[in-house]
Amino acid sequence: MTPSLSARSSASHPERRVAGLDALRSLAIVSVIAYHLHVFHDLGALPKWLENTLQQGWMGVDLFFVLSGFLIGAQFLRPYTLARTPALWPFYRDRIFRILPAYFSILALYLFVPLWRETGQMSPAWKFLTMTENIFPDEVMNRAFSHAWSLCVEMHFYLIFPVVVLLMMRRPSWQKTAFLASGLALLGLAIRACAFFACVQPLMQTGRPYGYDFMAFLYYPTYSHCDGLLMGVLLAVLMLFRPALWSALTQRGLECLLAGTILLGVSFWIFASKWHPTTPSGIFGTIAGPLVQSVAMGLLLIASVASGRIARLFKIPGCGTISTLAYTLYLVHKELLHLVDRVFPALFRWNRLAWVAVYVASCLLCALALHLGIERPFLRLRSRLRQPRLTQLEPQVEGG
Repeated sequence: MTPSLSARSSASHPERRVAGLDALRSLAIVSVIAYHLHVFHDLGALPKWLENTLQQGWMGVDLFFVLSGFLIGAQFLRPYTLARTPALWPFYRDRIFRILPAYFSILALYLFVPLWRETGQMSPAWKFLTMTENIFPDEVMNRAFSHAWSLCVEMHFYLIFPVVVLLMMRRPSWQKTAFLASGLALLGLAIRACAFFACVQPLMQTGRPYGYDFMAFLYYPTYSHCDGLLMGVLLAVLMLFRPALWSALTQRGLECLLAGTILLGVSFWIFASKWHPTTPSGIFGTIAGPLVQSVAMGLLLIASVASGRIARLFKIPGCGTISTLAYTLYLVHKELLHLVDRVFPALFRWNRLAWVAVYVASCLLCALALHLGIERPFLRLRSRLRQPRLTQLEPQVEGG
Protein backbone atom coordinates (compact mmCIF):
# COMPACT_ATOMS: atom_id res chain seq x y z
CA MET A 1 0.00 0.00 0.00
CA THR A 2 1.41 3.37 -0.92
CA PRO A 3 0.43 6.82 0.14
CA SER A 4 2.00 9.31 -2.15
CA LEU A 5 3.65 10.00 -5.43
CA SER A 6 7.17 11.33 -5.34
CA ALA A 7 9.51 12.38 -8.12
CA ARG A 8 13.24 12.44 -7.74
CA SER A 9 16.10 13.16 -10.06
CA SER A 10 19.28 11.18 -9.89
CA ALA A 11 21.04 13.94 -8.01
CA SER A 12 19.50 16.59 -5.85
CA HIS A 13 15.91 17.39 -6.68
CA PRO A 14 13.86 17.40 -3.47
CA GLU A 15 11.06 14.94 -2.99
CA ARG A 16 7.66 16.18 -4.11
CA ARG A 17 4.53 14.81 -2.52
CA VAL A 18 1.19 14.75 -4.27
CA ALA A 19 -1.46 15.91 -1.85
CA GLY A 20 -4.24 13.96 -3.55
CA LEU A 21 -2.55 10.61 -3.07
CA ASP A 22 -1.73 11.48 0.54
CA ALA A 23 -5.42 12.27 1.03
CA LEU A 24 -6.53 8.96 -0.47
CA ARG A 25 -4.11 6.99 1.64
CA SER A 26 -5.21 8.85 4.75
CA LEU A 27 -8.83 8.12 3.87
CA ALA A 28 -7.97 4.46 3.46
CA ILE A 29 -6.28 4.01 6.85
CA VAL A 30 -8.86 6.10 8.72
CA SER A 31 -11.64 4.02 7.11
CA VAL A 32 -10.03 0.75 8.20
CA ILE A 33 -9.45 1.94 11.76
CA ALA A 34 -13.00 3.29 12.02
CA TYR A 35 -14.36 0.00 10.70
CA HIS A 36 -12.54 -2.10 13.30
CA LEU A 37 -13.50 0.37 16.00
CA HIS A 38 -17.14 0.02 14.99
CA VAL A 39 -16.93 -3.79 14.81
CA PHE A 40 -15.16 -4.41 18.11
CA HIS A 41 -16.70 -1.70 20.29
CA ASP A 42 -20.27 -0.61 20.85
CA LEU A 43 -20.09 3.11 20.16
CA GLY A 44 -23.72 3.58 21.07
CA ALA A 45 -26.49 5.09 18.99
CA LEU A 46 -25.15 6.60 15.80
CA PRO A 47 -26.91 8.32 12.91
CA LYS A 48 -27.96 5.70 10.40
CA TRP A 49 -25.87 7.17 7.60
CA LEU A 50 -22.77 7.13 9.81
CA GLU A 51 -23.34 3.56 10.93
CA ASN A 52 -23.79 2.42 7.33
CA THR A 53 -20.61 4.25 6.33
CA LEU A 54 -18.59 2.69 9.15
CA GLN A 55 -19.82 -0.75 8.17
CA GLN A 56 -18.21 -0.27 4.75
CA GLY A 57 -14.90 0.98 6.16
CA TRP A 58 -13.20 -2.28 5.19
CA MET A 59 -13.12 -0.87 1.64
CA GLY A 60 -10.15 1.21 2.75
CA VAL A 61 -7.93 -1.85 2.31
CA ASP A 62 -8.99 -2.13 -1.33
CA LEU A 63 -8.21 1.55 -1.81
CA PHE A 64 -4.71 0.70 -0.58
CA PHE A 65 -4.49 -1.96 -3.29
CA VAL A 66 -5.46 0.48 -6.05
CA LEU A 67 -2.82 2.94 -4.81
CA SER A 68 -0.24 0.19 -4.58
CA GLY A 69 -0.96 -1.07 -8.09
CA PHE A 70 -0.60 2.45 -9.44
CA LEU A 71 2.61 3.42 -7.67
CA ILE A 72 4.43 0.10 -7.70
CA GLY A 73 3.36 -0.43 -11.30
CA ALA A 74 4.68 2.99 -12.29
CA GLN A 75 7.93 2.44 -10.45
CA PHE A 76 8.67 -0.86 -12.17
CA LEU A 77 7.44 0.20 -15.62
CA ARG A 78 9.12 3.59 -15.83
CA PRO A 79 12.54 2.28 -17.01
CA TYR A 80 10.83 1.07 -20.21
CA THR A 81 10.03 4.70 -21.07
CA LEU A 82 13.79 5.32 -20.93
CA ALA A 83 14.61 2.33 -23.16
CA ARG A 84 15.85 0.33 -20.20
CA THR A 85 14.80 -2.94 -18.61
CA PRO A 86 14.07 -2.90 -14.87
CA ALA A 87 16.09 -5.25 -12.66
CA LEU A 88 14.33 -7.73 -10.41
CA TRP A 89 16.68 -7.84 -7.45
CA PRO A 90 16.72 -4.06 -6.71
CA PHE A 91 12.93 -4.08 -6.90
CA TYR A 92 12.60 -7.02 -4.50
CA ARG A 93 15.25 -5.58 -2.20
CA ASP A 94 13.32 -2.31 -1.98
CA ARG A 95 10.13 -4.15 -1.08
CA ILE A 96 11.92 -6.23 1.55
CA PHE A 97 13.39 -3.16 3.26
CA ARG A 98 10.03 -1.37 3.09
CA ILE A 99 7.67 -4.07 4.34
CA LEU A 100 9.43 -6.71 6.40
CA PRO A 101 11.29 -4.88 9.23
CA ALA A 102 8.17 -3.31 10.74
CA TYR A 103 6.10 -6.39 9.96
CA PHE A 104 8.53 -8.77 11.67
CA SER A 105 8.78 -6.44 14.66
CA ILE A 106 5.02 -6.60 15.22
CA LEU A 107 4.98 -10.33 14.50
CA ALA A 108 7.60 -10.83 17.22
CA LEU A 109 5.33 -9.06 19.71
CA TYR A 110 2.46 -11.32 18.72
CA LEU A 111 4.58 -14.46 19.06
CA PHE A 112 6.47 -13.69 22.26
CA VAL A 113 4.20 -11.25 24.14
CA PRO A 114 0.75 -12.88 24.37
CA LEU A 115 -0.63 -9.79 26.11
CA TRP A 116 -0.17 -7.93 22.83
CA ARG A 117 -2.70 -10.14 21.03
CA GLU A 118 -6.22 -8.86 20.55
CA THR A 119 -7.51 -12.43 20.97
CA GLY A 120 -6.06 -15.46 22.72
CA GLN A 121 -5.28 -17.63 19.70
CA MET A 122 -3.34 -16.99 16.52
CA SER A 123 -2.31 -19.00 13.50
CA PRO A 124 1.03 -20.85 13.49
CA ALA A 125 4.09 -18.69 12.92
CA TRP A 126 4.90 -20.35 9.58
CA LYS A 127 1.80 -18.84 7.99
CA PHE A 128 3.00 -15.34 8.83
CA LEU A 129 6.62 -16.04 7.94
CA THR A 130 5.68 -17.44 4.54
CA MET A 131 3.04 -14.79 3.87
CA THR A 132 0.31 -17.42 3.46
CA GLU A 133 -1.97 -16.36 6.30
CA ASN A 134 -4.59 -15.25 3.80
CA ILE A 135 -4.45 -18.57 1.92
CA PHE A 136 -4.86 -20.82 4.96
CA PRO A 137 -6.86 -18.71 7.42
CA ASP A 138 -8.60 -20.09 10.49
CA GLU A 139 -11.04 -17.34 11.27
CA VAL A 140 -13.01 -19.50 13.73
CA MET A 141 -10.24 -19.90 16.32
CA ASN A 142 -7.13 -17.98 15.32
CA ARG A 143 -8.02 -14.32 14.85
CA ALA A 144 -4.98 -12.59 16.36
CA PHE A 145 -3.05 -10.56 13.75
CA SER A 146 -5.62 -11.59 11.16
CA HIS A 147 -5.21 -8.18 9.49
CA ALA A 148 -1.85 -9.44 8.17
CA TRP A 149 -3.86 -10.97 5.32
CA SER A 150 -3.60 -7.76 3.29
CA LEU A 151 0.18 -7.73 3.60
CA CYS A 152 0.16 -11.24 2.17
CA VAL A 153 -1.81 -9.96 -0.83
CA GLU A 154 0.73 -7.17 -1.30
CA MET A 155 3.68 -9.56 -1.14
CA HIS A 156 2.09 -11.88 -3.69
CA PHE A 157 1.64 -8.89 -5.98
CA TYR A 158 5.26 -7.83 -5.53
CA LEU A 159 6.47 -11.33 -6.39
CA ILE A 160 4.30 -11.97 -9.45
CA PHE A 161 3.81 -8.57 -11.10
CA PRO A 162 7.45 -7.91 -12.13
CA VAL A 163 7.78 -11.35 -13.69
CA VAL A 164 4.59 -10.84 -15.71
CA VAL A 165 5.83 -7.45 -16.90
CA LEU A 166 9.20 -8.80 -17.99
CA LEU A 167 7.49 -11.54 -20.00
CA MET A 168 4.95 -9.18 -21.55
CA MET A 169 7.53 -6.58 -22.50
CA ARG A 170 9.55 -8.98 -24.60
CA ARG A 171 7.06 -8.24 -27.38
CA PRO A 172 4.89 -5.46 -26.05
CA SER A 173 1.60 -4.51 -27.65
CA TRP A 174 -1.59 -2.83 -26.59
CA GLN A 175 -3.58 -5.78 -27.85
CA LYS A 176 -1.73 -8.16 -25.53
CA THR A 177 -2.09 -5.77 -22.62
CA ALA A 178 -5.82 -5.34 -23.18
CA PHE A 179 -6.29 -9.08 -23.57
CA LEU A 180 -4.40 -9.84 -20.37
CA ALA A 181 -6.19 -7.16 -18.34
CA SER A 182 -9.67 -8.20 -19.47
CA GLY A 183 -8.74 -11.85 -18.99
CA LEU A 184 -7.59 -11.22 -15.42
CA ALA A 185 -10.76 -9.29 -14.63
CA LEU A 186 -12.95 -12.09 -15.99
CA LEU A 187 -10.83 -14.69 -14.23
CA GLY A 188 -11.40 -12.91 -10.93
CA LEU A 189 -15.16 -13.02 -11.49
CA ALA A 190 -14.99 -16.72 -12.41
CA ILE A 191 -12.86 -17.68 -9.39
CA ARG A 192 -15.13 -15.84 -6.97
CA ALA A 193 -18.18 -17.47 -8.56
CA CYS A 194 -16.60 -20.92 -8.25
CA ALA A 195 -15.53 -20.26 -4.67
CA PHE A 196 -19.05 -19.17 -3.74
CA PHE A 197 -21.04 -21.90 -5.48
CA ALA A 198 -18.58 -24.77 -5.02
CA CYS A 199 -17.21 -24.04 -1.54
CA VAL A 200 -19.15 -21.49 0.49
CA GLN A 201 -22.71 -22.37 -0.46
CA PRO A 202 -22.40 -26.14 0.20
CA LEU A 203 -20.77 -25.47 3.58
CA MET A 204 -23.48 -22.98 4.44
CA GLN A 205 -26.12 -25.65 3.80
CA THR A 206 -24.49 -27.85 6.46
CA GLY A 207 -25.15 -25.20 9.10
CA ARG A 208 -21.67 -23.69 9.29
CA PRO A 209 -21.53 -19.93 10.00
CA TYR A 210 -21.54 -18.16 6.65
CA GLY A 211 -19.27 -15.35 7.82
CA TYR A 212 -16.29 -17.59 8.53
CA ASP A 213 -16.40 -19.31 5.16
CA PHE A 214 -17.00 -16.01 3.37
CA MET A 215 -13.81 -14.60 4.91
CA ALA A 216 -11.78 -17.76 4.19
CA PHE A 217 -12.85 -18.32 0.58
CA LEU A 218 -14.03 -14.93 -0.68
CA TYR A 219 -12.39 -12.12 1.28
CA TYR A 220 -8.91 -13.04 2.46
CA PRO A 221 -7.55 -14.82 -0.67
CA THR A 222 -5.42 -12.84 -3.09
CA TYR A 223 -7.67 -13.61 -6.05
CA SER A 224 -10.47 -11.56 -4.47
CA HIS A 225 -8.37 -8.40 -4.52
CA CYS A 226 -6.64 -8.55 -7.88
CA ASP A 227 -9.26 -6.13 -9.26
CA GLY A 228 -7.89 -3.19 -7.28
CA LEU A 229 -4.27 -4.00 -8.02
CA LEU A 230 -5.09 -4.44 -11.71
CA MET A 231 -6.92 -1.11 -11.82
CA GLY A 232 -3.94 0.67 -10.30
CA VAL A 233 -1.49 -0.94 -12.73
CA LEU A 234 -3.66 -0.03 -15.73
CA LEU A 235 -3.70 3.61 -14.62
CA ALA A 236 0.09 3.50 -14.33
CA VAL A 237 0.31 2.08 -17.86
CA LEU A 238 -1.85 4.92 -19.18
CA MET A 239 0.21 7.54 -17.38
CA LEU A 240 3.52 6.23 -18.71
CA PHE A 241 2.70 4.98 -22.18
CA ARG A 242 -0.32 7.06 -23.21
CA PRO A 243 0.48 10.46 -21.71
CA ALA A 244 -1.95 12.33 -23.97
CA LEU A 245 -4.87 10.18 -22.81
CA TRP A 246 -3.70 10.42 -19.20
CA SER A 247 -3.50 14.20 -19.49
CA ALA A 248 -7.02 14.33 -20.92
CA LEU A 249 -8.31 12.28 -17.98
CA THR A 250 -6.55 14.33 -15.32
CA GLN A 251 -7.88 17.52 -16.86
CA ARG A 252 -11.36 16.19 -16.11
CA GLY A 253 -10.74 15.69 -12.44
CA LEU A 254 -14.14 16.97 -11.33
CA GLU A 255 -15.98 14.61 -13.65
CA CYS A 256 -13.83 11.70 -12.42
CA LEU A 257 -14.47 12.67 -8.80
CA LEU A 258 -18.24 12.81 -9.32
CA ALA A 259 -18.33 9.57 -11.30
CA GLY A 260 -16.09 7.80 -8.77
CA THR A 261 -18.19 9.01 -5.84
CA ILE A 262 -21.41 7.87 -7.48
CA LEU A 263 -19.95 4.49 -8.38
CA LEU A 264 -18.57 4.13 -4.85
CA GLY A 265 -22.09 4.76 -3.59
CA VAL A 266 -23.27 1.97 -5.88
CA SER A 267 -20.58 -0.25 -4.33
CA PHE A 268 -21.92 0.59 -0.86
CA TRP A 269 -25.36 -0.54 -2.01
CA ILE A 270 -23.99 -3.70 -3.63
CA PHE A 271 -22.00 -4.73 -0.56
CA ALA A 272 -24.83 -3.96 1.83
CA SER A 273 -26.24 -7.38 0.89
CA LYS A 274 -23.01 -9.38 1.10
CA TRP A 275 -24.09 -11.04 4.35
CA HIS A 276 -27.28 -12.28 2.68
CA PRO A 277 -25.89 -14.99 0.40
CA THR A 278 -29.27 -16.41 -0.60
CA THR A 279 -30.46 -13.21 -2.28
CA PRO A 280 -29.59 -12.32 -5.89
CA SER A 281 -28.15 -8.97 -4.78
CA GLY A 282 -26.00 -10.68 -2.17
CA ILE A 283 -24.62 -13.15 -4.70
CA PHE A 284 -24.01 -10.39 -7.26
CA GLY A 285 -22.22 -8.25 -4.69
CA THR A 286 -19.99 -11.11 -3.62
CA ILE A 287 -18.94 -11.96 -7.17
CA ALA A 288 -18.98 -8.64 -9.06
CA GLY A 289 -18.75 -6.10 -6.24
CA PRO A 290 -14.92 -5.97 -6.09
CA LEU A 291 -14.71 -5.09 -9.79
CA VAL A 292 -17.27 -2.26 -9.50
CA GLN A 293 -15.53 -0.94 -6.41
CA SER A 294 -12.13 -0.96 -8.12
CA VAL A 295 -13.39 1.10 -11.06
CA ALA A 296 -14.83 3.63 -8.59
CA MET A 297 -11.54 3.90 -6.73
CA GLY A 298 -9.62 4.19 -9.99
CA LEU A 299 -11.71 7.23 -10.90
CA LEU A 300 -11.04 8.74 -7.48
CA LEU A 301 -7.32 8.18 -7.98
CA ILE A 302 -7.41 10.03 -11.31
CA ALA A 303 -9.22 12.90 -9.59
CA SER A 304 -6.64 12.96 -6.80
CA VAL A 305 -3.78 13.69 -9.22
CA ALA A 306 -5.78 16.03 -11.45
CA SER A 307 -4.61 19.53 -12.13
CA GLY A 308 -6.52 22.75 -11.66
CA ARG A 309 -9.05 23.69 -9.00
CA ILE A 310 -9.93 20.10 -8.16
CA ALA A 311 -6.44 19.65 -6.67
CA ARG A 312 -7.32 22.07 -3.87
CA LEU A 313 -9.98 19.70 -2.55
CA PHE A 314 -7.32 17.15 -1.71
CA LYS A 315 -5.01 19.53 0.15
CA ILE A 316 -6.14 18.54 3.63
CA PRO A 317 -3.98 19.49 6.62
CA GLY A 318 -2.45 16.51 8.40
CA CYS A 319 -2.84 14.06 5.54
CA GLY A 320 0.88 14.05 4.83
CA THR A 321 1.62 12.89 8.37
CA ILE A 322 -1.15 10.30 8.46
CA SER A 323 -0.07 9.05 5.05
CA THR A 324 3.52 8.62 6.22
CA LEU A 325 2.35 6.64 9.26
CA ALA A 326 -0.31 4.67 7.40
CA TYR A 327 1.62 1.38 7.28
CA THR A 328 2.63 1.42 10.93
CA LEU A 329 -0.86 2.56 11.91
CA TYR A 330 -2.26 -0.44 10.10
CA LEU A 331 0.10 -2.78 11.91
CA VAL A 332 -0.75 -1.58 15.43
CA HIS A 333 -4.32 -0.28 15.36
CA LYS A 334 -6.19 -3.54 15.90
CA GLU A 335 -4.28 -4.76 18.94
CA LEU A 336 -4.49 -1.33 20.57
CA LEU A 337 -8.27 -1.71 20.71
CA HIS A 338 -7.62 -4.44 23.24
CA LEU A 339 -4.64 -2.87 25.02
CA VAL A 340 -6.38 0.43 25.75
CA ASP A 341 -9.18 -1.54 27.41
CA ARG A 342 -6.64 -3.41 29.53
CA VAL A 343 -4.82 -0.27 30.64
CA PHE A 344 -7.99 1.76 31.19
CA PRO A 345 -10.64 -0.88 32.02
CA ALA A 346 -13.36 1.56 33.12
CA LEU A 347 -12.73 4.37 30.64
CA PHE A 348 -15.05 3.10 27.93
CA ARG A 349 -17.98 2.78 30.35
CA TRP A 350 -17.26 6.17 31.88
CA ASN A 351 -16.88 8.23 28.69
CA ARG A 352 -16.79 6.76 25.22
CA LEU A 353 -15.47 9.90 23.59
CA ALA A 354 -12.59 9.99 26.05
CA TRP A 355 -11.86 6.34 25.27
CA VAL A 356 -11.80 7.09 21.53
CA ALA A 357 -9.43 10.02 22.13
CA VAL A 358 -7.07 7.83 24.18
CA TYR A 359 -7.25 5.10 21.54
CA VAL A 360 -6.46 7.48 18.67
CA ALA A 361 -3.57 9.03 20.59
CA SER A 362 -2.22 5.55 21.41
CA CYS A 363 -2.38 4.54 17.74
CA LEU A 364 -0.51 7.64 16.63
CA LEU A 365 2.17 7.31 19.31
CA CYS A 366 2.78 3.60 18.69
CA ALA A 367 2.79 4.09 14.93
CA LEU A 368 5.25 6.97 15.25
CA ALA A 369 7.54 4.92 17.51
CA LEU A 370 7.50 2.02 15.04
CA HIS A 371 8.14 4.39 12.14
CA LEU A 372 11.05 6.20 13.80
CA GLY A 373 12.55 3.19 15.54
CA ILE A 374 12.24 0.51 12.85
CA GLU A 375 10.89 1.72 9.55
CA ARG A 376 12.97 4.84 8.99
CA PRO A 377 16.38 3.30 9.87
CA PHE A 378 15.81 0.50 7.38
CA LEU A 379 14.73 3.00 4.73
CA ARG A 380 17.98 4.87 5.29
CA LEU A 381 19.89 1.63 4.94
CA ARG A 382 18.01 0.91 1.73
CA SER A 383 18.94 4.32 0.39
CA ARG A 384 22.61 3.63 1.00
CA LEU A 385 22.34 0.36 -0.92
CA ARG A 386 20.69 1.95 -3.90
CA GLN A 387 22.55 3.20 -6.91
CA PRO A 388 21.57 6.61 -8.31
CA ARG A 389 18.49 6.37 -10.49
CA LEU A 390 16.87 8.58 -13.03
CA THR A 391 13.61 10.29 -12.24
CA GLN A 392 11.06 7.73 -11.11
CA LEU A 393 7.85 7.19 -9.26
CA GLU A 394 8.54 5.75 -5.86
CA PRO A 395 6.17 4.75 -3.06
CA GLN A 396 7.05 6.26 0.29
CA VAL A 397 5.14 3.99 2.65
CA GLU A 398 3.97 0.46 2.04
CA GLY A 399 1.66 -1.81 3.89
CA GLY A 400 -1.89 -3.12 4.41
